Amino acid sequence: MKKFVFLSICAFCMFSSTALKADSIGEKLLLYIPNRICDLFDIFSVSIGIGPTVRAELMATELIKVGGGVDFGSLRLYKEWNRQYGVGLERGWYWSLICAGEENSKRWKTAGFTEDFHEMRAGIPTPDMPVYNYYLGQRDFWQIGGALGLIVEAEVYLNPVEWVDLATGFLLIDLRQDDLEMSDFCR
Repeated sequence: MKKFVFLSICAFCMFSSTALKADSIGEKLLLYIPNRICDLFDIFSVSIGIGPTVRAELMATELIKVGGGVDFGSLRLYKEWNRQYGVGLERGWYWSLICAGEENSKRWKTAGFTEDFHEMRAGIPTPDMPVYNYYLGQRDFWQIGGALGLIVEAEVYLNPVEWVDLATGFLLIDLRQDDLEMSDFCR
């Protein structure tokens, strides 16, 4: 049944000259369940890596973060903020003590939907930094969680912004503007 519905949507998009508008109520209702499932998976981030790395961190937003680490080049599997799923390489170092800290880290995408970034900073991080961009950033400024590693490293974070997006999504309000649309299937 699920395959039939999906194929029907694809056929509709391919053969109809009057596809539903991105903001139409019909489209929102048709994609309601898939979008709520995506929103549910967005509320957490997980990363597992292996390589020459040492790290310990606890955080309740980037401002309240304690820890540090050095990574000489680890291979990682990601399920991250802004629906970044895939494999990448990381290298760098950082330390943080509440609001103060320094960082020089870089990530390279190797497969999947992860995004490259290079973060170099000293001082207090702010949410207006490009890496924390609300819609396009590679990291969530407001995340809560931690990381621990010695050769094998794991990160687990909860994304409170996504909690709100999930809650408002039930009312057909897409705060993060990340809901699937028909045009995502009809390219």
